[in-house]
Amino acid sequence: MTPILKKLSRNDLAYLTISLLLAGFLFNRVVHSVGIFFACIFIVTTKDWYKVLITDKYILSFVIVAFSFLIFDMFHAPELLLKSTFFMKLALVVYPLFIRLWSPTQHDIIQVFIALSIIMLINIVYGIGNYLIFKKELLEAYKQAKVLPTLALGDHIRMSWLTVLSIWGCVYTLRIDRNNHFKWIAIVYMIVAIMYLHLLSAKTGLLLLYSSFLIFGFYFFIKNDFKKAGLILFFTIFFPILAYKIMPSLQNRVAYIRWDIKEYLAGNRQKGLSDGSRIASLKAGVGIFQDNVLTGIGHANLKNATWDWYKKNEPQMPKEDYIMPSSQFLIIGASCGLIGLIIFVGHLLIPLFITKFRFDIFTSIYLPSIATFLYETHLEGQYAVFVYGFFMYLFFYISNKDGRNLLELSKSKK
Repeated sequence: MTPILKKLSRNDLAYLTISLLLAGFLFNRVVHSVGIFFACIFIVTTKDWYKVLITDKYILSFVIVAFSFLIFDMFHAPELLLKSTFFMKLALVVYPLFIRLWSPTQHDIIQVFIALSIIMLINIVYGIGNYLIFKKELLEAYKQAKVLPTLALGDHIRMSWLTVLSIWGCVYTLRIDRNNHFKWIAIVYMIVAIMYLHLLSAKTGLLLLYSSFLIFGFYFFIKNDFKKAGLILFFTIFFPILAYKIMPSLQNRVAYIRWDIKEYLAGNRQKGLSDGSRIASLKAGVGIFQDNVLTGIGHANLKNATWDWYKKNEPQMPKEDYIMPSSQFLIIGASCGLIGLIIFVGHLLIPLFITKFRFDIFTSIYLPSIATFLYETHLEGQYAVFVYGFFMYLFFYISNKDGRNLLELSKSKK
């Protein structure tokens, strides 16, 4: 370990790691990779770190999911092993293991959520600034499968997802921190973030926003807090209607989606049909899975198999619109077969069995997030793996009442 790292406390190293991960997510993959490296240093310098891999069932499931890709690639295409996505998916193990070994206090968790909100606010300002400067051009772009520019290499899907998670980080923080000044800052941020999500008009972000609040409202309902449940229900019904009426970007986005799907279903395979390509990719994934039900074909072979399916079954589809199956479930099914699907579904269910739906914030976030695996591929990119692996486990950690530091805000291990 370098002299600089030796001078850092464990908590300093954890904060440095998170700073690099968040800054790297927003600006630079190399910086994010450095953050992963520091997370690995934190892990391996923790005494008996490997025992957590066995004692924490949720982390163990991350390990099994990551290694399942390696095993099936070795079985189907050992010559392509160096191209396996397994090495990128190892981060699925690093993120939750880092959080578990750090065991952040409530104070630490609040600091993480504050940092997340700041990072998301930078992106919001960037997006709104572009909209104000290039409003006419961007509104036209919404009619052509484009959305508002974002940081994080333009990954608007993961950016919208993380923006929703930052809103829930504020909800958690408001429950813990009763500071009036912070309360109003958090509320203003949440309003701005919600407005931004409608301006961005990413389907995943809006689905996560409203479905998570509906589940949250259900918790108030079963607790007989009908006032809060009613307010949330009012918000989820009337706010999207209001947003659609006043935001031309959302209007153009909805109009394009309807046109896109209509053109695809009519058999018009025009270049650039975003949702049409998604539908075709789902058909390809189903077809490949049906032909290789038990063990799949290996992730390393999936791209070539998908391209071949398009040539055979969608000959009029422009090659520029070829994409991998737009569903994580189908990617795993086609790559690892029914065996891999069972492993993945088991992984998704484990935190629900552990928490038993006790913690409203985690359930409200987690159920909609895993539902998006039906039509998104959240394990197929570095940033996507980060949002899923790091923040799903962080919210799970918060919900786990056995966490030794969670209920002691005033205590700190520094």
